Amino acid sequence: MTNPPRLPFLNSGVRRVLSFSAGAILAMFSLTPAHADPAPTLLWERFPGSVDYDFGEAVATDTTGNILLGGQTWGSIGRRDNHGADAFVIKFSPHGGILWRRQPGSALSERLRGIATDPADNVVAVGETGGAITGTSHGRTDGFVVKYAADGAVRWKRQFGTKFDDFAFAVAADTAGNIIVVGQVDVRGPCCETGDAFVIKYAPDGAEQWRRSFDLSGLDEATGVATDDAGDIFVAGNTASSEGPDYGAEDTFLARLSPDGTVRWIEQQETASDDGAMGVAVDGMGRIFVVGSQHLATYPQGLVAAFSGDATELWRRAFGSGLSYDGAYSVAIDAGGHVLLSGSEAGKSIVASYSREGALRWKILPERFDRGGYAFLTADGTGHIAVVGTADVRVAAGHWNAHVARYEVD
Repeated sequence: MTNPPRLPFLNSGVRRVLSFSAGAILAMFSLTPAHADPAPTLLWERFPGSVDYDFGEAVATDTTGNILLGGQTWGSIGRRDNHGADAFVIKFSPHGGILWRRQPGSALSERLRGIATDPADNVVAVGETGGAITGTSHGRTDGFVVKYAADGAVRWKRQFGTKFDDFAFAVAADTAGNIIVVGQVDVRGPCCETGDAFVIKYAPDGAEQWRRSFDLSGLDEATGVATDDAGDIFVAGNTASSEGPDYGAEDTFLARLSPDGTVRWIEQQETASDDGAMGVAVDGMGRIFVVGSQHLATYPQGLVAAFSGDATELWRRAFGSGLSYDGAYSVAIDAGGHVLLSGSEAGKSIVASYSREGALRWKILPERFDRGGYAFLTADGTGHIAVVGTADVRVAAGHWNAHVARYEVD
């Protein structure tokens, strides 16, 4: 079969920016809030799953406060097991009741990486498949997109890729219901492995509007995406240097694109260590927040950084002892405009809240998110947050269980 054409490169220059010194970052490790804001109250938690291994890896909320949990299962959640691992989506009411379950899959394995809702409460799930969710496989691993109606009916499916390994890592929907998917497309040559970060924009009916990739050196990936009220697109990701003294070191990048795909700017932070960006969010005032990690010594520390709309860095904060693998995995803006992040610290899951100016408001350690401390969150417009992850708790029939918890924030 004929493979789809390689994603076109963007011909925008990359502006290089100075990194913070190790001393400056270390000085930020312990940020005690000037006053203790009330920590969130746990309302309920659920452990949906199969009799096998299940992992919670993505979360979203809709306009009425329903919660969408996405992940991967080795059993049967929404329908009969399709062999190997499948993606799954479960929709919960604000009170924790299950409204519907879906298990998109093929004869091979799938993994769900990201989930989002649009203004009409449609649900969009993205990830990768080793098979053919749409009936056509392009290579060893393809990215996929599935759009569901609010009642769980499948509206459309898309599958894309090269003959190698391609991944969809994150998804967002703009105010017009357009869908933006980011990830990595494999463009390896005959001698070596490489890849490009990509962005694909779909219309609400699934028609592809455009696709772009970033002309950065080395192995690149786009790991987070967000949109603002004007339809601009914000992409966070990572790039590994392919030359120079920092060969192999991973740097982060942040890009802003217009609704038609034109690149407004790209910022790449270069350090001699491995840094990682995992998520991005935009608040109502146009400020951009990126979370991830930065290596300063043997182990990484978690990071959250704030930028203005023109990519000027406003502040950054770090957490972690430097004695364990710490990092931030997702970021959201709550109803009060505060910055929320989830991540891991000392092997435990954390959820933290920062003010717009970067002051730590509170930090909690949710119980039972046991698989390496990985947790992901979202916030609704009514003062609630939802946190998902994986728990080694035998409250359900399986081994590892997907876990979702809803909190109220004062």
